[in-house]
Amino acid sequence: LAGAPEDTNKNLLVKLSWNASDEHRLDFTYQWQDDQAERNSSTGGDNIALVSSTYAYVTKFNNFSSKLYSDWSENFSTEIGVSYKDVTSDSATRSNLGSITVEEDGRNGPSYNFGTDQYRHANRSETQNLTFTLDATYLMDEHEINFGAQYESLRLYNLFAQNSLGTWKFSSLDQFANRELSAYNFSYQNAYTNNSADTAYDATRSQFALYVEDTFYLSDDLEVTAGLRYERLSSDDKPTLNESFLSTYGFSNQENLDGLDIILPRVGFKYYATEALTINGGIGRFQGGIPNVWYNNSFQKDGITLVSAQNDVINDYYANNTADITQVPDEIKNTLEQGAGSVAYIDPDFKLPSSIRAQVGFEYEFDSELLGNGFKWQAEIAYHKKENEAVWHNTSIRPIGLAADGERVINETIYSGALKDNVDIAMTNSSDDGRSIIISTGIAKEWDNGLFASASYAHQDVTESSVGSASQAEGNYKHNITANRNQDVAARGFYEVEHSFKINLGYNAEFIAGYATKFNMYFERRSGRPFSYTMNMYKDAHLGDTSSLFTNRAYLAYIPTGADDPNVNWEQSQMDWAQLAERLDRAGISQRGGIIGKNTGTQPWVTTMDI
Repeated sequence: LAGAPEDTNKNLLVKLSWNASDEHRLDFTYQWQDDQAERNSSTGGDNIALVSSTYAYVTKFNNFSSKLYSDWSENFSTEIGVSYKDVTSDSATRSNLGSITVEEDGRNGPSYNFGTDQYRHANRSETQNLTFTLDATYLMDEHEINFGAQYESLRLYNLFAQNSLGTWKFSSLDQFANRELSAYNFSYQNAYTNNSADTAYDATRSQFALYVEDTFYLSDDLEVTAGLRYERLSSDDKPTLNESFLSTYGFSNQENLDGLDIILPRVGFKYYATEALTINGGIGRFQGGIPNVWYNNSFQKDGITLVSAQNDVINDYYANNTADITQVPDEIKNTLEQGAGSVAYIDPDFKLPSSIRAQVGFEYEFDSELLGNGFKWQAEIAYHKKENEAVWHNTSIRPIGLAADGERVINETIYSGALKDNVDIAMTNSSDDGRSIIISTGIAKEWDNGLFASASYAHQDVTESSVGSASQAEGNYKHNITANRNQDVAARGFYEVEHSFKINLGYNAEFIAGYATKFNMYFERRSGRPFSYTMNMYKDAHLGDTSSLFTNRAYLAYIPTGADDPNVNWEQSQMDWAQLAERLDRAGISQRGGIIGKNTGTQPWVTTMDI
């Protein structure tokens, strides 16, 4: 059994500073880090991991950075910086086998996992990041003007071929003993050469930014900051052209975001209402936070190199042969065909995601005759409106009708024959963007005797079209909870915490001179995160999903109107209306009729205390 993991961390940090003169200083920093984190250990639940399924996630990090600080006059100063970061991530696996899962009683009971984790069959990444920055400050009368430029070049090498050693799933202990496989219980994906190293890609992209910001006082009590930022992406590298894709859609799969740009204006203020009360706020557009891997999915899944074995061939082979978990059969390997793979691509009309953020906050200091002086109270309300939120659509399906309820869309694939299991996933922009309203307040006090106390409350009201929790385009599409595929609906956010109460108590003292002793207690009581009620659609293709998209976590459940609902086939149902109604009532679902909304459920409250 796999348990008691031990992580290791080795690091080195060197800092040098040279005061060349009273006006110029040069800083240099070198950082080295070697981390090894154990993954896949059994920590509970009904999935039992054996040692062979564990792996060590090894990260090696080297970072060089230097910055020159220069005061050219009393009114003008600059900071010129350069940095280089090299990060390598690899997986040290503990088996030469593929991935094997053995279930005791299908999906209803515990399962045992051994062999190489299916996502670690071939998984390695390297990034080299080179950054140049120029920041300047110029004082002109009552204005402090900050301006500058930044250039960043990012090279990304990525090798990722899940299931390239083969992935077997046995639905019972008897099946495993007899080496029998049910249909769709084996997966094999690799380069058409059957060499996983050929699936790697190497791409470089850069980002250039210019900014200017002016801070000044409109009056003795009102400070204003106004700024403008411009960002532009560029890249000479493109995904390999897929001629079949071009023929199917009339445009290529080579969108690489080259030339995309965005203008980001911002304005803020700070008003010193009294000596004790400060009011601050602002509004602006912000961009960022999109993982690099989302942009680079299209390089790996171009449909040319990385391909999957045909399910018809797999099912036919294992219907007539026992499963040898030490190797992928040649009969299956030989079905890999160049250019016959699924495609992940970026919408040619894709726009950079951003958000409009507005906030206003208050800071107030006051005294208490009973508890002492120096209390600090703060409160803030923030509103974020997303623009062009990233979502994922399957363009290889088309609607062919509606289910009996008139709401559920039934799709079918546009492909046939050997390509019928392919999926083409586009990263595009949502037609229904989400938003966030966040309200927070807190109070803190520090006493001369070493005591410290703070208390805070935060409320979140968040909506989003897609949670974007996966690194792969197919995963972001597959697990997005929805009533209908390719339908953008901004609903309650998956990570929303509606209410959060926090208390922090601390005490610092020197019981022995020169040696500080610190005590701290942290307490949080928060509402549970949202969840959705979904239908069990695993291995169910009635709504148009192909085999790689089978999941029981995507489609929102239909709630019948009652025992006489004509949209439900009660004869084939595993429970009658009375049983279902009892479960709905127990779950607090009062809705009758129609598809239930996304993330309408809430997990129980959570209490955390650390001392």
